[in-house]
Amino acid sequence: MNEGTLCIPCLEMVPTKTAHSLLQLLNTTKRRLNCYLGKRSYMPVSKNNALEYMEGGWTLIIPNEAYFSHMFLEQALHASGKNDVTVFPYMGKHEQVEYAFLIKRKALKKLKKPYFIQDSSSPLLNNEDINFINMCKDIGLNMNIVTKGIDICHISKVPLVDYWQPDIEGAVGTIGTPCMDTVHYEYVMSMATLLVNSNVTYKIVMTEEKPLAYARNYIVDHMEGEWLWWIDSDHLFTQNVLQQLLNLNVPIAGGIAYQKRAPYYPCIYGELHGDGKSHAHMLWLPSKPFEAYMTGAGCVVVRKEVFDKVSKPYFEYTKDLGEDMHFFMKTKEHGYKIVIDPAMRIGHMTSIPIDMYTYWRYNIEDLRGMIAESNKRTPNAKIEFDESILYKKSTFSW
Repeated sequence: MNEGTLCIPCLEMVPTKTAHSLLQLLNTTKRRLNCYLGKRSYMPVSKNNALEYMEGGWTLIIPNEAYFSHMFLEQALHASGKNDVTVFPYMGKHEQVEYAFLIKRKALKKLKKPYFIQDSSSPLLNNEDINFINMCKDIGLNMNIVTKGIDICHISKVPLVDYWQPDIEGAVGTIGTPCMDTVHYEYVMSMATLLVNSNVTYKIVMTEEKPLAYARNYIVDHMEGEWLWWIDSDHLFTQNVLQQLLNLNVPIAGGIAYQKRAPYYPCIYGELHGDGKSHAHMLWLPSKPFEAYMTGAGCVVVRKEVFDKVSKPYFEYTKDLGEDMHFFMKTKEHGYKIVIDPAMRIGHMTSIPIDMYTYWRYNIEDLRGMIAESNKRTPNAKIEFDESILYKKSTFSW
């Protein structure tokens, strides 16, 4: 029973409160979990797939607009006892009852497929849940319904994203994400993959619908541990990105994110004119870690010592700079360098992940020109570039 599957059927965007709940649970649990978030799937299909591909002894299915504490999984397992199916009803949107389920593997031997079937003639949006409950009753499964002693409700019932914020002891560092009321599915899956494969505990701080400068200052004020990893809610990444940034062992270490709109320039900047005031996108990036004049804060690790030296407010808007660049300008005044590792694989979500390959596909003529110019200047160190790699399918996966 130590291993199981956690399912939250999702669309392209996930409510911030639901994402916060999931990530706090994954960050604190000692159990081995498989996360299944059925992006773009018809809700009953997501639930059926989660049962079909169940890993471990049970599947916990949670609605996609639920807010729950990091202890909900333990509460659900305790309440289930020896029952095959346990139902957790709560009041949802528009005073419609919603349901979470804990379904044991042994129940699948008795249940008929498809497990969840939606009746298009019913006015209830989640009528597949009621149909599932009725099927369990009809075939005589051991089922109990639990309404007390569980921390779950609809997202509209709680005022703050950190309403149920766990006390984290021994956090090695902080993961900070400023958010609006929703975050991208890909961000949630990237974070979930990082957390289920981690053997340490982090402090996770997410904000909801706050001005960006205010949100970043709030996150710094609530950080714990020796570093803060800024990761934006519209980014996706491989599970080793955080550790690779920490391995650089410098006060400020970042990866490369690309703008979401054409021409998809990297959010990395070089200094212009040597005046310490002007900068421009770096269009040709080194292949090894390098010092950048400026960066955005989409994916950057900043050590605690930096915040100890920089004056408050850390982040604020100025006439010429966004809140993140304003902060990094202040760090430069204290002699800190910004080290960028181009090996960090980060995607910036629109309808597709925007990454290095998107950037170069769009700017292919510039790429060819820069390679030709480089080869002309240094004929003894010619660059051989295989353009076919730009058209390979993205390797972001979970």
